[in-house]
Amino acid sequence: MHSDLGWAIVGLVETDRRANHSAVSERDVQLVEVGAQQFLIVVNSRMFHSLAGVQMVPFSATQAFLALEPGRGLGDLELAVMDRLAKLKAASRERRAIQHLASELRKWRLDKRYEPQARSIIIVNKRRR
Repeated sequence: MHSDLGWAIVGLVETDRRANHSAVSERDVQLVEVGAQQFLIVVNSRMFHSLAGVQMVPFSATQAFLALEPGRGLGDLELAVMDRLAKLKAASRERRAIQHLASELRKWRLDKRYEPQARSIIIVNKRRR
């Protein structure tokens, strides 16, 4: 790799970081089956912030599913994602995750095997004293 041990270690770390980056980005957006042939769109909650009309409902420590405001559907979600993407000019991990979500949404919308349906959810919050 490199005659200097320090530079060789840096090179290995950078190579590993790039390899792990692509593996992690695949988990930034996914369909998670919650019933027979029913899926939720689940995202890495650390990567996604502020999508208009969308609430991220925690699913685990690092994952959240997307809940839309009443009356909104997949087209509204795609528009919110595209609007967020337009605000993120500089290359960043968040921008790559948003681009990946945009790509997946388009793929799911065009794939005849999927039929997006909006549903309502109810979240019961416990009041603080």
